[in-house]
Amino acid sequence: MKTPEHSDEMLAVDIQRSIDACGRPLSPGDCAKESIDRLRLLNQSDPERFARIFDKYGCRDRYNELISVIFAETEEPVKSGGLPPQFVERFTTTLGKECIDKLGIERRKLSDRIEPKMSVICSDIWENIPAIKSRVLAYRQMALHRASYLFEGTLDAAMNENVYVMVLCMRAHVETTAAVGFLNKRLRSAVKQGISLAQLGEDVAAVVLGSKLAGNGRKIDPKNVMSLIDAADEILRQDLKAKTILRRIYDELCEFAHPNFASNFASFDLGKTNELAVRYGQQMRPLDDSLLQSLLLSNILFCDLFDYIAVELDELTARFLPPPV
Repeated sequence: MKTPEHSDEMLAVDIQRSIDACGRPLSPGDCAKESIDRLRLLNQSDPERFARIFDKYGCRDRYNELISVIFAETEEPVKSGGLPPQFVERFTTTLGKECIDKLGIERRKLSDRIEPKMSVICSDIWENIPAIKSRVLAYRQMALHRASYLFEGTLDAAMNENVYVMVLCMRAHVETTAAVGFLNKRLRSAVKQGISLAQLGEDVAAVVLGSKLAGNGRKIDPKNVMSLIDAADEILRQDLKAKTILRRIYDELCEFAHPNFASNFASFDLGKTNELAVRYGQQMRPLDDSLLQSLLLSNILFCDLFDYIAVELDELTARFLPPPV
């Protein structure tokens, strides 16, 4: 699926990152380096837009300093999509270069979809199209924020050889992908009149505001995680002709997340004389390394479902709102 063009707001984030990075060395995996690269390309392809965005969002008193950074020659190109060099060095052998490169691409896809600010209709009315649309788009950015930090958390845990935290981050990432897939399914059901707008509004509210804790204002029960996963898999079967991808990934990660054999086995080595040696201060096993492919699959699906949301909202608007006169 084609990555959308960077919005002015997204490029404004790049400008701020670049300004903050002035005067400090940049490593190949630094997000500020990626921002500087994007701004350099923008200035080359569309200098008028570059100037307009900088005038709108930039800091004029640091203009010259920023320009010197943007146009400075880079020491070397960003490798593997900007993944931390430590991660690339550690996992290329076990995962393979193709998988590493794809993880780098997926990391970029997340940052490409960031919209720092947007308008949201705040009221107790959930069943009208403008309210639904604004809240779904807002939740999409909430999910992106969660997915981005879980992606980074997975990388950090892997580099620290912490298989437990790595798996927990990936499992939470799959749940985030599932929640976005669930919204896709409910939007599509509303377009096909399988559910009412009132029901759609309740489903959106459950995803955005659902909580089992008391004292959070209006009490809305959250959706069960497995129902989110099954809904997302149904959308993926319809659009990608895929099998139950998310459920399979989630079940495998749960085997390592729960205190059962797969999780326990990560903690010890058994010698020939049946001597059990607990594994402290060692690298994860290649089997544990291979779990990182779950992050790759989940993020590919997350970005696809993230993009589908815009299509579903357009169809919902066309179905229920009259065209402007």
